[in-house]
Amino acid sequence: MLRYALRRLLWVLPSVLAVSLVSFYVLTFIPPRPGMTAEERRERFYDLPRFVNVSPVDLRLRVDEAVARIVAAEASGEPAVGAAEELRRLGGAALPVLLPKLDELGPSERDAVVAELAPLARRMGIASEGRLRDSATSVVFWNRLWESRGVDFEEGTARSAVQRYARYGTEARARQLRELDTYVLPYLFEALEVPDSFVEVERARRLVEILVHVTDGAGEELGPGASVARAKAVVEGWQRWWLVHETDYQRLSGARRVAAFVTQTQYGKWVYESVALGLAEDNSGRPLWDELARRAKVTGSLLGAGLLGAYFLSLVLGSLAALRRGTWVDRSVGALVLVPYAASPALLAVLAARHGASTTAPWAWAVVVLSVALMADPTRHQRDALLPVLASEHVRAAVARGMAPWRVVLVHGTRNAAGLLAARLVTELPLAVTAVFVLERALGLPGLGDATIGAVARRDVSWLMAMAVWGAVVAVASLVVSDVAQAVVDPRLRQALLVGRRRAS
Repeated sequence: MLRYALRRLLWVLPSVLAVSLVSFYVLTFIPPRPGMTAEERRERFYDLPRFVNVSPVDLRLRVDEAVARIVAAEASGEPAVGAAEELRRLGGAALPVLLPKLDELGPSERDAVVAELAPLARRMGIASEGRLRDSATSVVFWNRLWESRGVDFEEGTARSAVQRYARYGTEARARQLRELDTYVLPYLFEALEVPDSFVEVERARRLVEILVHVTDGAGEELGPGASVARAKAVVEGWQRWWLVHETDYQRLSGARRVAAFVTQTQYGKWVYESVALGLAEDNSGRPLWDELARRAKVTGSLLGAGLLGAYFLSLVLGSLAALRRGTWVDRSVGALVLVPYAASPALLAVLAARHGASTTAPWAWAVVVLSVALMADPTRHQRDALLPVLASEHVRAAVARGMAPWRVVLVHGTRNAAGLLAARLVTELPLAVTAVFVLERALGLPGLGDATIGAVARRDVSWLMAMAVWGAVVAVASLVVSDVAQAVVDPRLRQALLVGRRRAS
């Protein structure tokens, strides 16, 4: 039976994948929040296609576009402010792409391009802007730089320089990294890890200092003496920044370009951020999975307590109705369970809130309301399942020998009816979760329901995606638990499952 349960649990993975794909596709139709800046839209990956990116934009393409805009501006006599700023932002990472192409440009075009590199030279600490004002001097300077220093712009050299700086933190290594500028970004993020101790905080501080310099302060600084918690927040912020901008500073070729067809998409970024890095945030800037886990404890506790209460009441009332079949007790029980079911959890929650439940023991009120709202269906099935048991010959013989009615129910009825109730639990779960969400919202409980309803209003795609994945996991797991529970209480079903498994194998 254990092997059967484990095999069924393996269906969680394809189920989660299918649900996440469909949910993500639907949620991408939610329009962005009005008033978002271009950078905010990019941080939410609105600039990427949903699932497949046949033309991923990398460093080479950005450099070519910036050069083309500068050349066009030179021809028209207008300033190329945006293109110049783009070259400055790309920085040292652009030099291995840009400098070898200077000879392909005309004299005036080449002069216009290298003139825009003066601020970059100042940031790299290799020359002052005043020295490079003359176009002829600037062209000679960059050509000589590439001839003498081009070997430094190699993967092995840059990675080794970052590793030595992270370990020793000398000023000479820091100057070498500043001279390489944004070319060292991939290797800085390879070495940058979320710190767990004060020793690791100092290592992270050194790396963040270089990051702040080469990106002109794109992220937060990490000052001396920072706490572990502060360092962790800063490093995670930089990792999120790199998740958004990594292809700006890297060339995609070969296998990396093929992988970019999937990874450089909205869905690929969400999966990598949420699953691989665990850095996903909701729209309020809180860690998504931490917030989900915290609220899931409230929702799970309320759901479990409510279902236990509902099924306990259903066992009692269903058994009572079966024992008094056709009498006023049977009819009264039927009416009693139908009234709250017809009223719906929403109405019961509003009534409870108006009578002070939101301020006086809201959690206890929520459990009571949930139990009462969910007991109708299992009560009816408990009654229907118990009736044939009570009519069987061995039970009638036991009653004739003097067995008390409550013993008849406990010894014979409950075990036989438990399998059917376990099967009904799966169909009851969606209604139970919906009822819990409504109760949390009405009574002010800090669970998943309140956050999810708020996420819908805020268009928080990350939270809604997390809830869809969580729902898929719970649904598949509940099916497995239901099957196992039925097999435990019903030997015939257990035998049928095992026989079916052997035939399939």
